[in-house]
Amino acid sequence: MKKIIATWIYLDSKTEESNYPQVGTNSSSEKFQEVYWKCIVVFFETSLRFNQNVEHILFTNSEQTKLLINEYDIYKYLINNNISVRVVKNNYVLPSGYYQSWNNQFFEFSIFEDINSIIKDEDIFLLLDSDCVFTKNIDHLFNKLIGNKNEALTYAIDYDPDHSINGCSRKQMQSIFKDLGLELDKLPQYSAGEVFFAKGIFISKICREFPILWKDLMQRFVENRIKFNEEAHALSYFYHKFYANIGSLNSNIKRCWTDPFNYRNVRKSDFNLDILHLPVEKKTGISNVFNKISKGQNIKLIDENEYRIILKDLLSPYKYFKTLIPRILKKINTKINNRK
Repeated sequence: MKKIIATWIYLDSKTEESNYPQVGTNSSSEKFQEVYWKCIVVFFETSLRFNQNVEHILFTNSEQTKLLINEYDIYKYLINNNISVRVVKNNYVLPSGYYQSWNNQFFEFSIFEDINSIIKDEDIFLLLDSDCVFTKNIDHLFNKLIGNKNEALTYAIDYDPDHSINGCSRKQMQSIFKDLGLELDKLPQYSAGEVFFAKGIFISKICREFPILWKDLMQRFVENRIKFNEEAHALSYFYHKFYANIGSLNSNIKRCWTDPFNYRNVRKSDFNLDILHLPVEKKTGISNVFNKISKGQNIKLIDENEYRIILKDLLSPYKYFKTLIPRILKKINTKINNRK
């Protein structure tokens, strides 16, 4: 039985650009894409600190084999740490105007088709967004799927019924589910897209069904009807249809909003989680950790106290205050220059 931990990066072309709220809109630029490459190095470094007995894979649409960021060789890092790179063609490119944000998210279904070709029914596949970090060994998570009837576990977020989740509320999801032949007695739960954790048999079911769903989504777009706008909407449908254990990862992973000037939901208890998803830290805390790695620090080997300090910094609000005055001065200078 294989156990796999993976993440992915999709390099948008100029015609595929869309908005990514924490990074920006120019998603085909090197500067934009470097943010995600830094996340990838930190992702694998934190996983390998605890999970060296697990196969690690990076999925990408890019065929490049060399990339330097601050003179640090990204692909050399991947090779030296036995991280497989699988180049995958995106079979589900969204048409222009489909949705204003996250337009490469359906690439995950091409990833599922690729991994489905090399794993068996009982193999276990964990796919995470690259802005996640590990706090401990996760053998106990894999054990939740080994030798029992569970085929998939999810991280569910309890949004209000009418809350628009990337353009589709839970009530609207229920309506679409019904159109697709899945009628529920109560509102569906929304399972977040930063984590996909399932056996091979569950992945094969998705691969069988998604091309049919894709055709329906494209028709809904043409007819200007409510539709699934992101991979998490579609996955939430499959989780309900194929009886995943929904919400069973809620004590293991959390989407942590860390910016004190906007929404912040960090708690002391978050240090007890297995995986931290840190969307706002892509250009701040995660970038800081990448800089440590690029200067020669081996995060896999530092002692527990040092690693704890890194985790505290990732969750801390104080680094934002260090940049507050420069940010204010920049805004003032911009206003002054605009008046000239």
